[in-house]
Amino acid sequence: MPKKTSDYDALFQAYLRVCNEALEANKDCYPYMRIMQEIEDRLKSHAVRVAIIGKDENHPEALYDLVIEDQRLAVKPPHKKPRVICPWRITRQFLEDVAQNPKAYINNPAQLKWEWLNSCDIGV
Repeated sequence: MPKKTSDYDALFQAYLRVCNEALEANKDCYPYMRIMQEIEDRLKSHAVRVAIIGKDENHPEALYDLVIEDQRLAVKPPHKKPRVICPWRITRQFLEDVAQNPKAYINNPAQLKWEWLNSCDIGV
């Protein structure tokens, strides 16, 4: 049975809470102080489209725009235009694992999948 939109909202919010806590807890450690600066630089000019993937990789189960607000990662409903050609694809299974095991990811933030920072094409 497909999940409701509110389920995805809560799941992605939980993922972002862990990301923000991990960045805060490691803000004085290399490379996370630099990662936060890169996040702010990337997101201040435009949002990054996120596609949550379930069983069918060709049809995302939910779409969001990743933004920065008050130096924290945040989410907004997806913008309508222009069409995003290469969204950042992340699996529902991974988001569920992060939400269920936050301390493991806060203690090892490299596991949080920051690849959207490394590609100019992802999310735009």
